[in-house]
Amino acid sequence: MGINYQFICGNCNYEAVVSGGDDVGMASCTTTISCQDCGELFDVVTSEQPWDESTGLSDGELVCPGSASDESSYYADRDRSNRNHRVRRWTFPGPCPKCGLTMTKGEAVLMWD
Repeated sequence: MGINYQFICGNCNYEAVVSGGDDVGMASCTTTISCQDCGELFDVVTSEQPWDESTGLSDGELVCPGSASDESSYYADRDRSNRNHRVRRWTFPGPCPKCGLTMTKGEAVLMWD
């Protein structure tokens, strides 16, 4: 079961609800990415076969899903994705994508499978 936490930047007040790194549920594996162009954190699906460690996306295959304010970023419409955006894996404790200061980990807000 995966868990999403609220991460908060005390400097610029940016907030995100993401796993904070690699996570796994019954149907997928995810990782948290930071998009340098959007200035946001996203969780993206890296594999739909969590039982098979040989599957999954490499760092070079990670793509920014684009902003998904009204739906889960796990299933963001591929039409909004941008392969030209500069993304990298993000793990807690990590820098705020807006201002660069270390973010604070808050409460668990979502459990998913």
